Amino acid sequence: ISEEIIYYMYEEWFQHEADILGIKNIKYINNNVEIEVPQSISDTIDGEKLFLQIYSINPKFRIKYSNKKLYISLNIFNRKGDYVKDILDLILLLKDCIK
Repeated sequence: ISEEIIYYMYEEWFQHEADILGIKNIKYINNNVEIEVPQSISDTIDGEKLFLQIYSINPKFRIKYSNKKLYISLNIFNRKGDYVKDILDLILLLKDCIK
């Protein structure tokens, strides 16, 4: 199986998991992927657990809390499609961190 197909499968899995969590706003801006976690999920996240585990997925993740929502971004400069696996792992971690 080619890398492109693997990245595509990860992206489809990511979209499915994001839909389950109600994550609709995913922005690709200036070599960054930014995920807006809705307030309904942000309010129920175990922030300490998320903060401690997110950097084991990728130390380049950045977390911001604004207007009662979590914003998580990842710099994808010079990365082909392998960042999709990190984003998928992030979504699975978010599901695990819901109280």
